[in-house]
Amino acid sequence: QGAESLLAAYMRNHMASQRADAASRRYALATYFCPRKAGNGIFNFLNAFALAVVTNRTLVARIGNHTHGWSVDRRAACDAVLTLRDWVPREDAMGLSAANWTGIPGWRSPGEAQILKTPGLDTLPARYLDFWGMFGHNAAGVAMPEARRCLSAVAESRAAVLFGGGLDLAYGTLFHAAFRLAAPPPTLSGAFSVAVHSRHRGRVNAANDGRDISREASCLRRVIDAAPRPCIVHIMADREATRTNLSAFVQSELGCATLVAPIGADDYGMKAEHGPAHAFFRDLAVATAATDGIVTTVPSTASNLVAALVAHGHSRAYRGRPLVRCLVAHGGGVRPWYLPWNFSMGGGKQHASSSFAYC
Repeated sequence: QGAESLLAAYMRNHMASQRADAASRRYALATYFCPRKAGNGIFNFLNAFALAVVTNRTLVARIGNHTHGWSVDRRAACDAVLTLRDWVPREDAMGLSAANWTGIPGWRSPGEAQILKTPGLDTLPARYLDFWGMFGHNAAGVAMPEARRCLSAVAESRAAVLFGGGLDLAYGTLFHAAFRLAAPPPTLSGAFSVAVHSRHRGRVNAANDGRDISREASCLRRVIDAAPRPCIVHIMADREATRTNLSAFVQSELGCATLVAPIGADDYGMKAEHGPAHAFFRDLAVATAATDGIVTTVPSTASNLVAALVAHGHSRAYRGRPLVRCLVAHGGGVRPWYLPWNFSMGGGKQHASSSFAYC
Protein backbone atom coordinates (compact mmCIF):
# COMPACT_ATOMS: atom_id res chain seq x y z
CA GLN A 1 0.00 0.00 0.00
CA GLY A 2 1.43 3.36 -1.05
CA ALA A 3 0.02 5.37 1.86
CA GLU A 4 1.29 2.88 4.44
CA SER A 5 4.78 2.89 2.93
CA LEU A 6 4.77 6.70 2.84
CA LEU A 7 3.75 6.90 6.50
CA ALA A 8 6.29 4.27 7.52
CA ALA A 9 9.06 6.35 5.92
CA TYR A 10 7.68 9.52 7.54
CA MET A 11 7.70 7.90 10.98
CA ARG A 12 11.26 6.66 10.55
CA ASN A 13 12.40 10.17 9.65
CA HIS A 14 10.46 12.01 12.34
CA MET A 15 10.35 9.75 15.38
CA ALA A 16 12.12 10.95 18.53
CA SER A 17 15.22 8.78 18.11
CA GLN A 18 15.94 10.42 14.75
CA ARG A 19 15.84 14.03 15.97
CA ALA A 20 19.56 14.74 16.14
CA ASP A 21 18.82 17.64 13.80
CA ALA A 22 16.04 19.00 16.03
CA ALA A 23 17.33 22.56 15.79
CA SER A 24 16.67 22.63 12.04
CA ARG A 25 13.35 20.78 12.07
CA ARG A 26 9.99 22.34 11.36
CA TYR A 27 6.94 21.20 13.33
CA ALA A 28 3.18 20.94 12.84
CA LEU A 29 0.67 20.90 15.70
CA ALA A 30 -2.13 18.33 15.64
CA THR A 31 -4.88 18.73 18.24
CA TYR A 32 -7.34 15.98 19.15
CA PHE A 33 -10.00 15.56 21.81
CA CYS A 34 -12.32 12.82 23.06
CA PRO A 35 -14.42 10.99 24.15
CA ARG A 36 -17.13 13.58 23.47
CA LYS A 37 -17.32 14.95 19.93
CA ALA A 38 -14.67 12.41 19.01
CA GLY A 39 -15.46 12.52 15.28
CA ASN A 40 -14.48 16.19 15.15
CA GLY A 41 -11.63 15.75 17.60
CA ILE A 42 -9.95 12.90 15.75
CA PHE A 43 -10.45 14.32 12.25
CA ASN A 44 -8.91 17.61 13.34
CA PHE A 45 -5.77 15.68 14.29
CA LEU A 46 -5.75 13.54 11.13
CA ASN A 47 -5.98 16.58 8.88
CA ALA A 48 -2.98 18.19 10.56
CA PHE A 49 -1.14 14.85 10.38
CA ALA A 50 -1.82 14.63 6.64
CA LEU A 51 -0.52 18.15 6.07
CA ALA A 52 2.53 17.41 8.23
CA VAL A 53 3.34 14.42 6.03
CA VAL A 54 2.87 16.33 2.78
CA THR A 55 4.88 19.35 3.97
CA ASN A 56 7.49 17.17 5.77
CA ARG A 57 6.99 18.72 9.19
CA THR A 58 7.46 16.78 12.42
CA LEU A 59 4.10 16.05 14.02
CA VAL A 60 3.45 17.27 17.58
CA ALA A 61 0.29 16.20 19.42
CA ARG A 62 -1.88 18.27 21.74
CA ILE A 63 -4.80 16.92 23.72
CA GLY A 64 -7.42 19.63 23.24
CA ASN A 65 -8.94 19.50 26.69
CA HIS A 66 -10.61 22.11 28.87
CA THR A 67 -7.32 24.02 29.22
CA HIS A 68 -7.33 24.96 25.53
CA GLY A 69 -11.09 25.43 25.22
CA TRP A 70 -11.54 22.61 22.71
CA SER A 71 -13.35 20.11 24.90
CA VAL A 72 -14.79 19.69 28.38
CA ASP A 73 -13.08 16.30 28.67
CA ARG A 74 -9.77 15.91 30.44
CA ARG A 75 -6.86 13.91 29.10
CA ALA A 76 -7.53 10.94 31.41
CA ALA A 77 -11.00 10.47 29.93
CA CYS A 78 -9.57 10.44 26.40
CA ASP A 79 -6.63 8.19 27.25
CA ALA A 80 -9.05 5.61 28.65
CA VAL A 81 -10.53 5.01 25.19
CA LEU A 82 -7.89 6.18 22.69
CA THR A 83 -4.11 5.63 22.82
CA LEU A 84 -1.66 7.94 21.06
CA ARG A 85 1.23 5.89 19.72
CA ASP A 86 4.61 6.35 21.36
CA TRP A 87 6.38 7.72 18.29
CA VAL A 88 4.21 10.88 18.33
CA PRO A 89 5.69 13.52 20.69
CA ARG A 90 3.32 15.49 22.90
CA GLU A 91 3.46 19.27 23.08
CA ASP A 92 3.91 19.43 26.86
CA ALA A 93 6.65 16.77 26.84
CA MET A 94 8.61 18.91 24.36
CA GLY A 95 8.31 21.95 26.60
CA LEU A 96 6.08 23.75 24.09
CA SER A 97 2.93 25.78 24.71
CA ALA A 98 0.40 27.85 22.80
CA ALA A 99 2.88 30.74 22.70
CA ASN A 100 5.21 28.79 20.40
CA TRP A 101 2.76 28.17 17.58
CA THR A 102 2.11 30.34 14.56
CA GLY A 103 -0.99 30.11 12.40
CA ILE A 104 -1.31 30.91 8.72
CA PRO A 105 -2.88 34.39 8.47
CA GLY A 106 -6.45 34.30 7.24
CA TRP A 107 -6.94 30.55 7.59
CA ARG A 108 -10.49 29.56 8.42
CA SER A 109 -12.50 26.37 7.95
CA PRO A 110 -13.03 24.76 5.47
CA GLY A 111 -9.32 24.09 5.23
CA GLU A 112 -9.26 23.04 1.61
CA ALA A 113 -10.08 26.61 0.57
CA GLN A 114 -7.04 27.85 2.47
CA ILE A 115 -4.77 25.12 1.11
CA LEU A 116 -5.64 26.18 -2.41
CA LYS A 117 -4.75 29.82 -1.82
CA THR A 118 -1.50 29.37 0.13
CA PRO A 119 1.50 29.40 -2.21
CA GLY A 120 4.54 27.54 -0.95
CA LEU A 121 2.52 25.58 1.61
CA ASP A 122 5.41 23.17 2.18
CA THR A 123 8.04 25.92 2.45
CA LEU A 124 6.36 28.28 4.93
CA PRO A 125 9.10 29.72 7.17
CA ALA A 126 7.39 29.33 10.55
CA ARG A 127 9.21 26.70 12.61
CA TYR A 128 6.15 25.83 14.72
CA LEU A 129 3.02 25.82 12.56
CA ASP A 130 -0.60 25.32 13.62
CA PHE A 131 -2.99 24.56 10.75
CA TRP A 132 -6.00 25.42 12.96
CA GLY A 133 -9.30 23.54 12.98
CA MET A 134 -10.27 21.19 10.15
CA PHE A 135 -13.04 18.74 10.96
CA GLY A 136 -13.80 17.16 7.59
CA HIS A 137 -11.69 15.67 4.80
CA ASN A 138 -10.17 19.10 4.33
CA ALA A 139 -6.50 18.12 4.04
CA ALA A 140 -7.37 16.12 0.93
CA GLY A 141 -7.30 19.49 -0.81
CA VAL A 142 -3.55 18.91 -1.28
CA ALA A 143 -4.41 16.12 -3.74
CA MET A 144 -6.70 18.30 -5.86
CA PRO A 145 -5.36 19.44 -9.26
CA GLU A 146 -5.43 23.09 -8.19
CA ALA A 147 -2.99 22.35 -5.34
CA ARG A 148 -0.15 21.81 -7.81
CA ARG A 149 0.32 25.57 -7.88
CA CYS A 150 0.73 25.63 -4.08
CA LEU A 151 3.18 22.74 -3.56
CA SER A 152 6.64 21.74 -4.63
CA ALA A 153 6.95 18.71 -6.87
CA VAL A 154 8.07 16.48 -3.99
CA ALA A 155 5.17 17.61 -1.76
CA GLU A 156 2.74 17.07 -4.63
CA SER A 157 4.09 13.55 -5.00
CA ARG A 158 3.57 12.83 -1.28
CA ALA A 159 -0.02 14.09 -1.52
CA ALA A 160 -0.72 11.88 -4.54
CA VAL A 161 0.58 8.81 -2.72
CA LEU A 162 -1.23 9.55 0.54
CA PHE A 163 -4.63 10.06 -1.09
CA GLY A 164 -4.12 7.75 -4.06
CA GLY A 165 -6.36 5.06 -2.55
CA GLY A 166 -9.20 7.49 -1.84
CA LEU A 167 -10.32 9.57 1.11
CA ASP A 168 -11.45 6.83 3.47
CA LEU A 169 -8.37 4.68 3.09
CA ALA A 170 -6.06 7.68 3.52
CA TYR A 171 -7.68 8.78 6.77
CA GLY A 172 -7.92 5.21 8.05
CA THR A 173 -4.21 4.71 7.42
CA LEU A 174 -3.41 8.00 9.16
CA PHE A 175 -5.52 6.96 12.16
CA HIS A 176 -3.78 3.63 12.60
CA ALA A 177 -0.36 5.22 12.24
CA ALA A 178 -1.09 7.65 15.10
CA PHE A 179 -3.62 5.90 17.35
CA ARG A 180 -5.04 2.63 18.53
CA LEU A 181 -8.37 1.99 20.20
CA ALA A 182 -7.99 1.06 23.85
CA ALA A 183 -10.64 -1.64 23.40
CA PRO A 184 -9.69 -3.88 20.44
CA PRO A 185 -12.38 -4.75 17.86
CA PRO A 186 -14.08 -8.13 18.20
CA THR A 187 -12.72 -11.04 16.17
CA LEU A 188 -14.85 -12.00 13.19
CA SER A 189 -15.78 -15.49 12.06
CA GLY A 190 -15.31 -14.97 8.32
CA ALA A 191 -18.89 -13.95 7.51
CA PHE A 192 -19.61 -11.11 5.05
CA SER A 193 -19.58 -8.13 7.43
CA VAL A 194 -21.13 -4.68 7.07
CA ALA A 195 -20.96 -1.68 9.41
CA VAL A 196 -23.97 0.64 9.63
CA HIS A 197 -23.71 3.95 11.46
CA SER A 198 -26.99 5.83 11.90
CA ARG A 199 -26.56 9.37 13.21
CA HIS A 200 -29.60 11.60 13.70
CA ARG A 201 -27.79 14.82 14.69
CA GLY A 202 -29.44 15.67 18.01
CA ARG A 203 -29.82 19.43 17.66
CA VAL A 204 -30.90 19.22 14.02
CA ASN A 205 -33.20 16.21 14.42
CA ALA A 206 -34.01 16.19 18.14
CA ALA A 207 -37.60 15.07 17.42
CA ASN A 208 -36.46 12.04 15.42
CA ASP A 209 -36.62 9.12 17.83
CA GLY A 210 -34.95 6.73 15.35
CA ARG A 211 -37.93 4.38 14.87
CA ASP A 212 -38.03 5.01 11.13
CA ILE A 213 -35.20 2.91 9.68
CA SER A 214 -36.37 3.02 6.06
CA ARG A 215 -33.26 4.85 4.84
CA GLU A 216 -30.90 2.47 6.58
CA ALA A 217 -32.94 -0.56 5.44
CA SER A 218 -32.84 0.58 1.82
CA CYS A 219 -29.07 1.01 1.98
CA LEU A 220 -28.55 -2.34 3.68
CA ARG A 221 -30.58 -4.12 0.99
CA ARG A 222 -28.36 -2.61 -1.68
CA VAL A 223 -25.19 -3.60 0.15
CA ILE A 224 -26.23 -7.07 1.30
CA ASP A 225 -28.84 -8.49 -1.09
CA ALA A 226 -26.28 -9.96 -3.51
CA ALA A 227 -23.68 -10.68 -0.84
CA PRO A 228 -22.58 -14.17 0.12
CA ARG A 229 -23.97 -15.83 3.24
CA PRO A 230 -23.42 -16.06 6.16
CA CYS A 231 -23.50 -12.33 6.83
CA ILE A 232 -23.35 -10.08 9.87
CA VAL A 233 -24.28 -6.41 10.35
CA HIS A 234 -22.42 -4.34 12.95
CA ILE A 235 -24.89 -1.72 14.18
CA MET A 236 -23.82 1.67 15.55
CA ALA A 237 -26.55 4.22 16.27
CA ASP A 238 -27.42 7.16 18.51
CA ARG A 239 -31.04 6.03 19.07
CA GLU A 240 -32.12 2.94 20.98
CA ALA A 241 -35.11 2.50 18.66
CA THR A 242 -32.77 2.45 15.66
CA ARG A 243 -30.65 -0.29 17.20
CA THR A 244 -33.72 -2.34 18.08
CA ASN A 245 -35.54 -1.93 14.76
CA LEU A 246 -32.44 -2.40 12.63
CA SER A 247 -31.54 -5.58 14.49
CA ALA A 248 -35.02 -6.98 13.86
CA PHE A 249 -34.94 -5.99 10.17
CA VAL A 250 -31.50 -7.45 9.54
CA GLN A 251 -32.34 -10.76 11.18
CA SER A 252 -35.84 -11.25 9.78
CA GLU A 253 -35.61 -9.61 6.33
CA LEU A 254 -31.97 -10.08 5.36
CA GLY A 255 -31.22 -13.29 7.19
CA CYS A 256 -28.03 -11.90 8.72
CA ALA A 257 -26.75 -11.93 12.26
CA THR A 258 -26.23 -8.65 14.13
CA LEU A 259 -23.52 -7.35 16.42
CA VAL A 260 -24.05 -4.38 18.75
CA ALA A 261 -22.01 -2.89 21.57
CA PRO A 262 -23.36 -3.02 25.14
CA ILE A 263 -24.92 0.41 25.66
CA GLY A 264 -26.61 1.40 28.91
CA ALA A 265 -29.78 3.45 29.35
CA ASP A 266 -27.74 6.45 30.47
CA ASP A 267 -25.80 6.49 27.22
CA TYR A 268 -28.63 7.96 25.15
CA GLY A 269 -29.25 11.66 24.81
CA MET A 270 -28.36 14.62 22.64
CA LYS A 271 -24.61 13.99 22.95
CA ALA A 272 -24.81 10.23 23.39
CA GLU A 273 -22.99 9.50 20.17
CA HIS A 274 -20.08 11.53 21.46
CA GLY A 275 -19.51 9.61 24.57
CA PRO A 276 -21.30 9.57 27.94
CA ALA A 277 -19.92 6.42 29.61
CA HIS A 278 -17.60 6.08 26.58
CA ALA A 279 -20.48 4.69 24.50
CA PHE A 280 -19.07 6.09 21.29
CA PHE A 281 -15.86 4.10 21.52
CA ARG A 282 -17.64 0.87 22.48
CA ASP A 283 -19.79 1.37 19.40
CA LEU A 284 -16.77 2.28 17.26
CA ALA A 285 -14.84 -0.87 18.19
CA VAL A 286 -17.79 -3.03 17.12
CA ALA A 287 -18.60 -1.16 13.90
CA THR A 288 -15.06 -0.94 12.59
CA ALA A 289 -14.48 -4.68 12.87
CA ALA A 290 -16.54 -5.00 9.65
CA THR A 291 -14.52 -5.37 6.46
CA ASP A 292 -16.89 -5.81 3.49
CA GLY A 293 -19.37 -2.93 3.44
CA ILE A 294 -20.38 0.33 5.11
CA VAL A 295 -23.61 2.29 5.48
CA THR A 296 -22.83 5.71 6.91
CA THR A 297 -24.59 9.01 7.59
CA VAL A 298 -23.87 12.37 5.98
CA PRO A 299 -22.98 14.86 7.25
CA SER A 300 -21.21 13.24 10.21
CA THR A 301 -17.54 13.22 11.13
CA ALA A 302 -18.26 10.17 13.28
CA SER A 303 -19.51 8.34 10.18
CA ASN A 304 -16.45 9.51 8.28
CA LEU A 305 -14.31 7.93 11.00
CA VAL A 306 -16.23 4.65 10.78
CA ALA A 307 -15.80 4.64 6.99
CA ALA A 308 -12.08 5.36 7.29
CA LEU A 309 -11.42 2.55 9.75
CA VAL A 310 -13.53 0.02 7.85
CA ALA A 311 -11.78 0.99 4.60
CA HIS A 312 -8.40 0.43 6.25
CA GLY A 313 -9.45 -3.00 7.53
CA HIS A 314 -10.91 -3.86 4.14
CA SER A 315 -7.70 -2.93 2.33
CA ARG A 316 -5.76 -5.37 4.48
CA ALA A 317 -8.26 -8.19 4.15
CA TYR A 318 -9.22 -7.82 0.48
CA ARG A 319 -6.60 -5.97 -1.51
CA GLY A 320 -8.02 -5.05 -4.89
CA ARG A 321 -11.66 -5.87 -4.08
CA PRO A 322 -13.96 -2.83 -3.81
CA LEU A 323 -15.62 -1.92 -0.54
CA VAL A 324 -19.42 -1.76 -0.87
CA ARG A 325 -20.81 1.60 0.31
CA CYS A 326 -24.10 3.44 0.78
CA LEU A 327 -24.87 6.84 2.32
CA VAL A 328 -27.84 7.89 4.47
CA ALA A 329 -28.92 11.47 5.29
CA HIS A 330 -30.97 12.47 8.34
CA GLY A 331 -31.04 16.21 7.80
CA GLY A 332 -28.47 18.97 8.18
CA GLY A 333 -27.30 19.05 4.56
CA VAL A 334 -25.71 16.53 2.26
CA ARG A 335 -22.22 17.90 1.64
CA PRO A 336 -20.58 19.23 4.84
CA TRP A 337 -17.63 17.22 6.15
CA TYR A 338 -17.81 14.50 3.50
CA LEU A 339 -15.96 15.84 0.46
CA PRO A 340 -13.82 18.91 -0.16
CA TRP A 341 -15.14 21.28 -2.78
CA ASN A 342 -14.31 20.03 -6.29
CA PHE A 343 -12.67 16.86 -4.94
CA SER A 344 -13.03 14.32 -7.75
CA MET A 345 -10.47 11.60 -6.99
CA GLY A 346 -11.86 8.13 -7.55
CA GLY A 347 -14.89 9.35 -9.44
CA GLY A 348 -16.32 11.38 -6.55
CA LYS A 349 -19.02 13.92 -7.33
CA GLN A 350 -17.73 17.38 -8.06
CA HIS A 351 -19.15 20.37 -6.20
CA ALA A 352 -19.34 24.05 -7.04
CA SER A 353 -16.30 25.86 -5.78
CA SER A 354 -16.34 28.57 -3.14
CA SER A 355 -15.22 31.95 -4.43
CA PHE A 356 -11.55 32.36 -3.56
CA ALA A 357 -8.30 32.89 -5.43
CA TYR A 358 -6.16 29.86 -6.14
CA CYS A 359 -2.37 29.90 -5.82
